[in-house]
Amino acid sequence: MKNFVGYVLEDGKTIIGGVFAHKKVWWNNSEIFVEEMFIKPEQQHKGYGSMLMRQIEKYVNENRFAGITLSTNKYAPAPNFYRKNGFVDCEHVLFMAKEMI
Repeated sequence: MKNFVGYVLEDGKTIIGGVFAHKKVWWNNSEIFVEEMFIKPEQQHKGYGSMLMRQIEKYVNENRFAGITLSTNKYAPAPNFYRKNGFVDCEHVLFMAKEMI
């Protein structure tokens, strides 16, 4: 997939984390949308997530994209991680869903 951007963090032969994203093109700019990011629970709080996020930021800067977007569960610990890494809660974005069950 030509719009895919991803990085995997390994410790020897074991995958301990990763970030999977894709390029989104809007009428006025392009951005990277993070689809999934994970660090094995026993490896969290060691800076690995921030390291992966810096790789995405480097990619964004090298390609002159407008920024990075993502969605996450507001009741999980993840929002605090993203805020710590410079993300802000967006007032101009509305996340919508349709329950089918």
